[in-house]
Amino acid sequence: MCLYGPFASWSESLPPVQRLDAVNNFNFPLMKKVIVLSVACILFGVLVLSGQDVKITDSLKKALQQVELQRGNVVPDLSDSTRANIIYQLSFEYRSSNLDTSLSYAQQALSLSQTINYLKGIGNGYNGIGVVYWYRGQYERALEYFQLSLQIRQQTGDKKTIAGSYNNIGLIYHDQGNHPEALKNYFSSLKLYEEMNDKEGIAQEYSNIGTIYSDQHNPQEALKFANKAKDIRIALNDKWGLTESYSNIGLINFELGNYIGAMTNYNEALKLRIEIGDKEGIAISYNNFGDVYKKEGNYKKALESYLKALDIDREMGLRKSMADVYLSIGVLFEEQNNLQEAVRYETMALAVAQDVGALDYMKKAYGKLALAHAKMKDYKEAYRYKVLHEAASDSLFNTEKNKTLLKLQLQYDYDKKQLSDSLRFAQEKELAEVRLQRQRAYTIGGIAGIGLTALLLFVVYRNYSRQREANRILKETQQQLIKSEKMAAFGVMASRVAHEIQNPLNFVNNFSELSQEQVREIITKSTESQCQDTAKALLESLQKINHHGKRAGNIVRQLQELSRTGKAQKFFEEGS
Repeated sequence: MCLYGPFASWSESLPPVQRLDAVNNFNFPLMKKVIVLSVACILFGVLVLSGQDVKITDSLKKALQQVELQRGNVVPDLSDSTRANIIYQLSFEYRSSNLDTSLSYAQQALSLSQTINYLKGIGNGYNGIGVVYWYRGQYERALEYFQLSLQIRQQTGDKKTIAGSYNNIGLIYHDQGNHPEALKNYFSSLKLYEEMNDKEGIAQEYSNIGTIYSDQHNPQEALKFANKAKDIRIALNDKWGLTESYSNIGLINFELGNYIGAMTNYNEALKLRIEIGDKEGIAISYNNFGDVYKKEGNYKKALESYLKALDIDREMGLRKSMADVYLSIGVLFEEQNNLQEAVRYETMALAVAQDVGALDYMKKAYGKLALAHAKMKDYKEAYRYKVLHEAASDSLFNTEKNKTLLKLQLQYDYDKKQLSDSLRFAQEKELAEVRLQRQRAYTIGGIAGIGLTALLLFVVYRNYSRQREANRILKETQQQLIKSEKMAAFGVMASRVAHEIQNPLNFVNNFSELSQEQVREIITKSTESQCQDTAKALLESLQKINHHGKRAGNIVRQLQELSRTGKAQKFFEEGS
């Protein structure tokens, strides 16, 4: 997945020519164009000659200085709008290395554009700010700015940027796990790209839609859309786009456990990335290789691949990507039961994530550290990181229900472990005392003879009473734990039932709304051909409504049947 240009997601980059769109797409009088095009030529020359190996920020700053020098010779709006575009581009260049600087440039581009009432620049500024919040994992704020950007872009009537905003909003919902809303926005973007016959945009949305189906464990649909995107990109000779397609297809194979297929596609992506000089993408490929080797149990090759990715990320200053690789290495050591090294790398991941303000990676690091400390029986630290993980999750998704369930589960797991350890210690201590006292009783009995038999019996009876009392306490405690487990399981199951049923219902609702729009289109269409095309689309929407309605009904029937036989849990285990 990638964000609309000139921004791209942290895992994919856009080619240099696309990065110049913000400067080149203007219609000014000839004299004014000379200055704009001279700036564009400087940038394009540097980008093409240096490829991806040289930082672009210096050339952008020089271009900005040249525009500043020319301001006295042109209409102020021209130079100011050009400045806004270059500043916006600078924001892009810092998105992986310094999010604070990236945010500062995006805010400057927005402020300047608002001052001169430059609508396209205002939309770009809101978009740039949204990207920074998205990179930081602050999804609600990112969504707010992407929606503001969409509103401004709709005023300009520029279909390409409007489609880009729909795409970005879809990415936020996708990351939040709200697949119906993500699909709704992806399809809105796709419709605009199809109206413009923008093949690159169409391929991008096919790719994004494919990842939704992959997340929903529907590999057939995922591969269908991923291959559609790949076919378009092959026809366009879009090598940058193909790197994403091969990566996505590799990931689908990886999720299916087809590691040979995954490596084949990952290698195709790597070849293209080397050919076009996409260093950031090369690092992603090595990271992907490491994941496959780890699954195959080849820990040595996995570590080598992760370290190659880390070296490139360090060289390019891609700090969020560094956090991702540190986490992967931490998990690798954890699987080898090298918990000290696991904690070391996971702590480095946390430090980098905190430094760049990437809340999503902070959440992942907290979760991994909690698990590692629990395995080390350092329950105090495990509990502390669990609490931090919970807080990060709340900040990301802002869901009170999830917050309550997680807190209850956290407290239950911790209390259960502590109680289990305490009971085991008490039992061992009690049994040791019993053995010691019995031995003393036997010794005294052997020495004192029959006269001390009564004392021996008393001691035995007292110990028996103590043991019985200890057993009673243990039984009551176990019953309380069982009750707590049932309550926790009931809460989780209720949440899962709601999720399983809500998902197809969301599809029914969304495609119902889409069907209404299609009916209205049929009414207003002027030609029979247009009506037939829209009718076909309407039929597909109705088929999807029928499919997801049946899916919801099937879920309910399965739950009813399994509940009657006491095997409801089996439904979720098979679906997970």
